[in-house]
Amino acid sequence: MQIDEDFDRAALAAVLKASSDPDNPGVDDMYELVRRVMVIAVVGMSKDPTKPARQIPSYLAAKGGDLIPVNPTARRILGRDARGSLEEVAEPVDMVLIFRPDE
Repeated sequence: MQIDEDFDRAALAAVLKASSDPDNPGVDDMYELVRRVMVIAVVGMSKDPTKPARQIPSYLAAKGGDLIPVNPTARRILGRDARGSLEEVAEPVDMVLIFRPDE
């Protein structure tokens, strides 16, 4: 996936600092991790284009990520066949991105 050359390190640092997980990787590690990711299985990818669970994957796809939607209520999302569960993803993936309902 292509990361913009004008990558905002300060913004990523602020997000990581605000996280409730003290074990998040540092800015440099996170940057390198995302640069190597190509295939992303997106569990809970939304059919609704107004939700973050659709907007974030859309952004990643626009940056060159190869997305595999995982949503048991969808047939296709962003032009890709959706899988009903993560177990149905047969191809190798570099990252699993999980979206969960607020409740």
